[in-house]
Amino acid sequence: MKMKFTYGAYKVDKSEYEILMNKLNVYQTETHPRKAIHMTLVSVNGISQNKYAYVFQSGITGDQLFA
Repeated sequence: MKMKFTYGAYKVDKSEYEILMNKLNVYQTETHPRKAIHMTLVSVNGISQNKYAYVFQSGITGDQLFA
């Protein structure tokens, strides 16, 4: 789990993408999960769409949290 703060939509860059994929790989190697793993972004402002944004299969926004 990782926490960051941003005023706008969260933007995943290449280095952040590589860190996330490495963490996912280590988790899968160590735990051998029987179910699929879905990376989820929890953000007040959502995610900025770019070529690395697909790393998150789902997202939860502030509106959904406080509805």
